Amino acid sequence: LADPGEIALSDGLVVSSSGTEIAVNASIENLALTVQGPAESQVAMYGALSLAGQLKIMADEIRVSGDITAEEINLEAESGNVVVENGSSLVAVDQVTIKAGNAIQVTGLVESKRSDVVFEAQSGVALLSGARVMAAGQFLVNADSDADGVGTYLQEAGVLVEALGGVFIEAAD
Repeated sequence: LADPGEIALSDGLVVSSSGTEIAVNASIENLALTVQGPAESQVAMYGALSLAGQLKIMADEIRVSGDITAEEINLEAESGNVVVENGSSLVAVDQVTIKAGNAIQVTGLVESKRSDVVFEAQSGVALLSGARVMAAGQFLVNADSDADGVGTYLQEAGVLVEALGGVFIEAAD
């Protein structure tokens, strides 16, 4: 961890910081992990992370550059972007929820083995070359969550989206 303001371990690991960048680069097995960044914070997840419980990350910018497995995954970038990089993966037993105050960009794998994958962004969702989205339930996208008429959905050719419960997309255009 870089610049941890507080690290607490009880039922899970909770990380908060007063700094502007939090980097988690670890291979851990734990019940749950919550990362709460302050205003204008960036959280970068590297390496392998395996959790028996929930992963919850709240910050202004979130970048995933590793392999993450958890019971449930919630990523929320209050004012910025969420990026799931090429070669990385977010795999949850239950629901995967990604919310961005700006945009979501995926070039890796996002998968829910028993539930839905949900993307909500104010300014757009982009599934770029190398992206795969798999859901046992639905794939729900709202690319214009603030309903201001700005928010596109882009899915490049060759991107695999597989949702047994259906694909539902809302976008401004």
